[in-house]
Amino acid sequence: MDLDVIDGVVPAEQLEQLIESIRQDPPHPGLHVASICERLAVTVGQAARKLGTSPASLSRVIDGRAPVSPDLAVRMEAAGWPSAQFWMHLQSRYDIAQARRRMAA
Repeated sequence: MDLDVIDGVVPAEQLEQLIESIRQDPPHPGLHVASICERLAVTVGQAARKLGTSPASLSRVIDGRAPVSPDLAVRMEAAGWPSAQFWMHLQSRYDIAQARRRMAA
């Protein structure tokens, strides 16, 4: 969806459409993991070490090839990232949207 940004403002109608699109097709939680790594200016390897997981495992989550597990969610929470419940909510929303997409196909 292309947004008509005027002076840094997105028209309300387009913003509502974007929000509805995200509700219906939420992104994989790995997108948020990548965003946090970027904001913290850490590499995947550095983040993985802090989280007590392997860089390969974290990369699979970031790439959307693996889910955020409850174990990883708790590790992220312990590292000062958003709560485990937040991560599990994102993963659940994504999983449900994917299941609905498969049923509709």
